[in-house]
Amino acid sequence: MNLTSDPEQNQSNKGLFFFIDRWVLLAVILTSGTMALLSVLRYTSYNAGMLDVGNMSQAIWSATQGRLLLYTREGGVFSRLSWHVEMIYFLLAPFYAILPSPITLLIIQACLFGAGAFPLFAFALRRLENISAARLVTWIYLLYPVAQTAVLFDFHGDTLAMPLLMFMLDALDRRAWRSYALWLALALSCKFYVAATVVVLGIVLYLKKDRRVALWTLLAGLAWGSLAFLLRPVFAPPGAIEVQATTSGYLSFYFGQMQRLLNPTTISQRFLTALVVFMPALWLGWRDFIWLAPAGVIALPSLLSVGSVTASDYRFHHYAITVPFLLTAIVYGAAALRQRQRNTDLHQRVRRPWRAELYMTLGITLLFTITLVDMPLNPLFWIASPGWGWDERAYGRTPRDALKDRWLHEYVPKRAPVATSMFIAPHIVNREVLYLFEYVDSTHLQPMSDRLAAVDYAIADALFDFSIPLPGVSADVQTGVPPISAIVGVGHQPSSIGGVRHDDAAIAALLHDPAFGLVEARDGLLLFQRAPDLQDVLPQRVSVQKNTILTGTLYNFENGIGLRSLQVTPIGERRLQLHCVWEVLPEWEPGRSLLAVSRLEETAQMRIVHLPTQTLYPTPTWSPGEIIIEDFEIVLPTELKAGQYPVWTAWYDSRHLFAAATDARSRVGAERQVTFITINE
Repeated sequence: MNLTSDPEQNQSNKGLFFFIDRWVLLAVILTSGTMALLSVLRYTSYNAGMLDVGNMSQAIWSATQGRLLLYTREGGVFSRLSWHVEMIYFLLAPFYAILPSPITLLIIQACLFGAGAFPLFAFALRRLENISAARLVTWIYLLYPVAQTAVLFDFHGDTLAMPLLMFMLDALDRRAWRSYALWLALALSCKFYVAATVVVLGIVLYLKKDRRVALWTLLAGLAWGSLAFLLRPVFAPPGAIEVQATTSGYLSFYFGQMQRLLNPTTISQRFLTALVVFMPALWLGWRDFIWLAPAGVIALPSLLSVGSVTASDYRFHHYAITVPFLLTAIVYGAAALRQRQRNTDLHQRVRRPWRAELYMTLGITLLFTITLVDMPLNPLFWIASPGWGWDERAYGRTPRDALKDRWLHEYVPKRAPVATSMFIAPHIVNREVLYLFEYVDSTHLQPMSDRLAAVDYAIADALFDFSIPLPGVSADVQTGVPPISAIVGVGHQPSSIGGVRHDDAAIAALLHDPAFGLVEARDGLLLFQRAPDLQDVLPQRVSVQKNTILTGTLYNFENGIGLRSLQVTPIGERRLQLHCVWEVLPEWEPGRSLLAVSRLEETAQMRIVHLPTQTLYPTPTWSPGEIIIEDFEIVLPTELKAGQYPVWTAWYDSRHLFAAATDARSRVGAERQVTFITINE
């Protein structure tokens, strides 16, 4: 090998950790640090869901308790060994035991991704014999769009496999067989279908005339893939084998709706994803295109998937496994071009120096990343477009998020079986049983009543504050209450995402369930307990009468609703009963979806949601001439100082994107000061 005169480079081939380039190290620290920070912010701002950071955290927590990666999903308590067989999670359990929080896993994932740059740098330096070129290759890896989106999308075995495969490929290139076997085993342990890409790698090595290594690699992939499929039914709970653990059940989960494959919208999305995955690598990788095959065996099924989960979005974690092989193709492609140009007659013009092609590859990578990844390089990050950057639906943490932290810590018992909604679940995940109110796969769902029968507590959010419009949908015309498949992240095609009334069905079911009682409520956050003490229950009641006598209204809210009377009665220390009588006026438009919220003047995160008219008799069922009487009790927070507080009430359009904020953007009609609440010393 003829190295350049750079003194740093002359040390580069003495071992992976003997020499680490300072510019590569700086890039790793900046990239991994940024992605770790953003991943944690997404979690702490309650925008990371149970699917998948919560599921993985619960499974790894169970390993710290001596159990086999157990997590709760529709149908009961399962083991990850009956699903994706992520054996590597056992290795993460000691770290989780030290700091038992999903934050631990998110930081490990981001740091491990960054570490993958070091073997890639050593590999590129050996093959290209130029330190500047090796730096370019590692920067391409750190900026590769589907690598970054995978790290930022919850926590997955695929994303962990990405750097481990990079270590494996470097060991393969060094002919360091013990290291190769170790990294290969670790990569296979991340997810059972990593075996598919390992099998194809074995075929590639065979075609490259490395027959002995090819044979052992091929056998390793086949053996682990076969063993994993045999293990999956063993760890499935009784009665769920057909649904969860068989080959047919697994394929149905990802490919059970192939009739949707030819939908023009999804075809364009799949084409975009294919471009994002392969285009940066193809600029140089086509020169040694056989290295694209191990990437293709993962990317192609993902692009074609149409089932309960559709992995055709470029942000999906499956594409992380393609990245090491795409970068390998880039390195070998650059090496082939370099050799070709070195063999070219000195008097013959070269179209463009081979290092310029690496700059072009970096430029293409940057273009896709700047355009499509929610990172500081993207302008949408800084303008906080809905669902991007510092927006509260992405990385922006709000005062209400801080309230959720305190409220969950104070009122939710540790380890108790709980049912809750998508974004609260990851924050109370260290327990054996943790159900969601709704799941993606409606085909094999047990009724909500079955899930509620298995828990002692339920936590709902009457002001569900995650809502993102789709392109072309106005913020003030979001319609309906989307299913949970609309808010689990990427891979789904919802009509809208989230919605303030998302938990209404669960709240109504809990209020009607005689086994549960509402025992705590704060700013829309609701805690229901099984068989509570009656003195702790906050009753919520509604009744309906026909208006036979025209008496006029105390307040007209200019939206077809009149308030006949509102009485506040103290019934205990800081405990109040509210009695509201509403009249549906002749100008009421049937079918409107509104919610009433009261607030105490000059207080924060103390809104009072009128649950009876939101969930027990919601406004879409109202008719002109009706009298709606709601009675409900509240408990004022202890931090509320003594004094007299004006109470303001207003109605809000629940279809509006910002309805959960209950401010002027979604308000319908006027906000009225309806009464006073006095708190004594």
